[in-house]
Amino acid sequence: PTVSKLEENAHLIEMFFASDKAATMLQLLEESNDEWAKSQAKAIRRSCPLSVAATWQMVKAARSFGSIGQALSQEYRFCWRSLDEGDVLEGTRALIIDKDRNPQWKVKRLEEVTDEMVSSMLASLGENELDLGAGETT
Repeated sequence: PTVSKLEENAHLIEMFFASDKAATMLQLLEESNDEWAKSQAKAIRRSCPLSVAATWQMVKAARSFGSIGQALSQEYRFCWRSLDEGDVLEGTRALIIDKDRNPQWKVKRLEEVTDEMVSSMLASLGENELDLGAGETT
């Protein structure tokens, strides 16, 4: 079988995606002379900055979770808030409704997303928290 793109670029993925912050990762990709890295940076720049930063944090946090329930609860919090506080509706407008492919994100650049914004997106939903059964959502 042929080597997959993921396997082919594993060393680059490990190098660029080891950063603690999404903005740092993006900066490294953009400063690289590697074409693969530059193409990844372009794709990330087209995405919603708050969603990129929150996703980055969710993946990093999930590494320490003891159950899939914890990861699903975290994802649920983000999805819940994305409808009101995130840019899901703007992304949908730009891609599907108007098809102008020019979303006007609330936060324009990944470098402008603060830790507080990300924490707010991932904070507990209180009584609306996902309930998967005893001990699964902590």
